[in-house]
Amino acid sequence: MADKLSNYGIKLCEVSGSVVTPIAGLVKLAMPKIKNEKVEATSHDSGGYKEFVSSNLVEVEDFSGTFAFISGNVSKYLGYLTSGCVANYEIQCPNSVKFDFPALITEFTPGEADSNKPELLNVEITFSPSGSIVTA
Repeated sequence: MADKLSNYGIKLCEVSGSVVTPIAGLVKLAMPKIKNEKVEATSHDSGGYKEFVSSNLVEVEDFSGTFAFISGNVSKYLGYLTSGCVANYEIQCPNSVKFDFPALITEFTPGEADSNKPELLNVEITFSPSGSIVTA
């Protein structure tokens, strides 16, 4: 049981040089899916079974985070989207495991504002990782 942990306390940070700054107001994070596509290698010598080899092309799929609608975040990350800025990010897990990667912001979706059901105003930001992901 010692190696199991809650997902509470996870952080998404922006990394600039040696400065790691958590993005304020993180409410929910859909962790990125990391995959290595397979390539079918079946031949007539496969004995009636499909065979596969690695494509050796690792992909980190798009993922999104939901954040409290904080003015500093709104202007900064909407600016990243409109300028096409690729920035460096780090996901920090509660057990000290970290994922570092560069990413482009591809979607910026403010939450619904319903006067009959007031809730915290959020914004969903979609990140598109570009290049390698490193774990620590």
